[in-house]
Amino acid sequence: LAVSPGTTEPYGTNLVMTGSVSPYTSGSNTATGTISFYDSGTLLGSPSIASGQASISISTLAAGSHSITAVYGGDANFAGSTSAAQGVTINPAAQTITFTPPSSPVTYGVAPITLSATGGASGNAVIFSIVSGLGSISGSTLTITGVGTVVVAANQAGNANYAAATQV
Repeated sequence: LAVSPGTTEPYGTNLVMTGSVSPYTSGSNTATGTISFYDSGTLLGSPSIASGQASISISTLAAGSHSITAVYGGDANFAGSTSAAQGVTINPAAQTITFTPPSSPVTYGVAPITLSATGGASGNAVIFSIVSGLGSISGSTLTITGVGTVVVAANQAGNANYAAATQV
């Protein structure tokens, strides 16, 4: 069993898993059938054998530790076999925030300002907050409440498959 590109990858990485039957020919007989790939007992797929090998490509393993095995069920001429387990660790993927800063400078008393930011793939909302200065935020609306510089931050939490975005 071979897994590439590596055994520690970020979520969403396309992993190619290849299992092989060796030897796959004996006289005029060639191994036939499928090789089934499992993640801790859960079937990932069962591609057909060609030239003694079968491969699947998967990019949806959740973040965490996985134990991958390949199982050849055998055929009329070749006995079945199971590979040794190969550990694969999927780390949460990075995500970024694109924050469009509001116009600056503004005059005290200006109408509330709508803030705009696009978050990463976690699906969590981008949350705005005041880092310093005289202002308040409700949802994505900034209200200036005094004179001076207001610094606004955008944050997005992570989830099981995505790390929290770096604050902007």
